[in-house]
Amino acid sequence: MCNSVLFRAGILAVSMAILPAIPPHAHAAAPEESAANLFDARDQGRLAVRFVPASEKKGTLTLSNRTRSPLTVRVPDTLGAVPAVLAQILPGQMIAQRPDTPQMLGLALPGNAVIRQTAWGSERPGRLIQIPARGQVRIVLQGVCLQHGNPTPNSRMHYELVPLSHITRDPRLTAAIASLANEAYAQPAVQLVAWHLANGRTFKSLRNKFSSREMKAAEQLLQEVSAPARPAPATPAPEYRADKAA
Repeated sequence: MCNSVLFRAGILAVSMAILPAIPPHAHAAAPEESAANLFDARDQGRLAVRFVPASEKKGTLTLSNRTRSPLTVRVPDTLGAVPAVLAQILPGQMIAQRPDTPQMLGLALPGNAVIRQTAWGSERPGRLIQIPARGQVRIVLQGVCLQHGNPTPNSRMHYELVPLSHITRDPRLTAAIASLANEAYAQPAVQLVAWHLANGRTFKSLRNKFSSREMKAAEQLLQEVSAPARPAPATPAPEYRADKAA
């Protein structure tokens, strides 16, 4: 169980990795105008999205194509998940925190997953996942708790996926979550920064939970996510195709 200071509902920052048993037909697709945003496809009834947490650190996301045709879904590089009781709000609004609910979740896609990142000009990197007709893709979620004190998630709890911006609008916290995606930092360092940014906890107050090496890495991560944003490159990175990977 995590300890809570600012919020009364927990947040979990999670990075996502494709399960080893992922079917071969679920692969990265080239960017297409027909690709549907994950949340749009869900709201239109074309995609079923289910997240089952195992703990505050792990869970499984299942994407099920409800149509009779292959479906290409654009999955954002950062996501969120909340207890179903908190998801009943108007789209686009911040989700209210409550002390009697399990932790909320923040998710990120790892760069070394089977489905690779693709550059889309000015858009943020993400994934295009092609799901066969009536097929499924399962994804393992790993992450960090951003809240102390609220109940730890388990497989009996019902969660719903939401945009990460429905949980936090702190760009530093979003960047820290994204650092799990490129595996630039180990989970403990991101955990420490997450508690600091989400709950206002000082590194000193949490030092008994982390090693000196983890503390040092967290300090570096905090400096990076707090630095002014760098200008975007004039030329976008070349498109990455999973079928070209070695």
